[in-house]
Amino acid sequence: MKKIAVILSRFPYPLEKGDKLRAYYQLKELAKKYEVHLFCLTNESPSQELLAKLSFCQSIEYFVLKKWSQRFALLKNFVLKTPFQVAYFYNRKAKKKWDNFIEEKQVDFLYHQLLRTAEYGKDKINFTKTLDYQDVLSVGMERMAGKQKWPMKWLYKSEAKRLKRYEYRMFNYFEHHTIISEQDKKLIPHPLREEIIVVPNGISENFLNPNIRLEKKYDLCFVGNLSYPPNIESCRFIFKEIVLKMPNLKVLFSGANPSKEIQDMQAPNLELRSWVEDIRVSYLESKILVAPMFISTGMQNKILESMALGVPCITTPMANNAVAADDGKEILLASNAKEFREKISYLLSNPSYYKEISRNAQKWVEERYKWDKTTEILMESCFQDNTEGK
Repeated sequence: MKKIAVILSRFPYPLEKGDKLRAYYQLKELAKKYEVHLFCLTNESPSQELLAKLSFCQSIEYFVLKKWSQRFALLKNFVLKTPFQVAYFYNRKAKKKWDNFIEEKQVDFLYHQLLRTAEYGKDKINFTKTLDYQDVLSVGMERMAGKQKWPMKWLYKSEAKRLKRYEYRMFNYFEHHTIISEQDKKLIPHPLREEIIVVPNGISENFLNPNIRLEKKYDLCFVGNLSYPPNIESCRFIFKEIVLKMPNLKVLFSGANPSKEIQDMQAPNLELRSWVEDIRVSYLESKILVAPMFISTGMQNKILESMALGVPCITTPMANNAVAADDGKEILLASNAKEFREKISYLLSNPSYYKEISRNAQKWVEERYKWDKTTEILMESCFQDNTEGK
């Protein structure tokens, strides 16, 4: 059985962030056909309970990045050209530990998730290497810069330029490259970007077959990591343009680590849940998911999860570009506050159309987005070299 070493910038559990979700389910599928060895960067040692969640890995190694050393790395990086996203996660001792890890395990393939880990693998010449861009970080930074005031606007623009150069440069160090959507693939600043393999995210069986029914307590919900800037921006939009202007609707914000801004959003028709053991509860207690994503890149897991559970979704054309559902058939699209309010009102006042959208969405996700199918693309595209041995 061939061996794969996977390096992540975070321990992939609990599943409260998109990169963790992608890593966890890909690892689980890869372990069915390969011997998987996992190396994680982390800010604290994972408990035995968390390690047990990844028992399908042949081995797990991790390196604890101290907060003070990460901050010091950022300060030093002001005079360098490396992206802050990369400098924050790079540590020479961690690099040495990773080098020893892959030599000791005698692996055949290296799989690097996110640009943050590319620095750990760019010098490796005796392995077949894959870089999962996942999404285009430089574009995300550019979009966030447009929402900032000086001096943060300057800082975000500077980071976007650094990331764009780095995305180009790292392409040349890896034999294989993957990304989450065709939309993101076209944004990678490299002339050979057509070689990048699109590997979408998937949906787990517990979303496709939830086996639970709950009372619809909320008209609308927004779900996600509530400290992530694009999600904060979405909550700000929902609060200002929907919660305050449609006070007859009950709205739920649900997700880990809510920012102070979100915690300060107060209205009689708004509820905040900072953590739930089973995120499906938040979806299933709501009639509609609203996802006004205006600055994010990549694929929004919240959209796929909502559709899989039969909870109709109203989102932006930008967010749907990666998902590629049909507007009016499997999903509803809106580009501004007026359109969001109109689509919400129409969906809530037309029960037969609501049921049709719900059924279509479930069927569409099940046919296209399952982790075994999407990870098969990764395996066939990146881990078939050297099958006769090293």
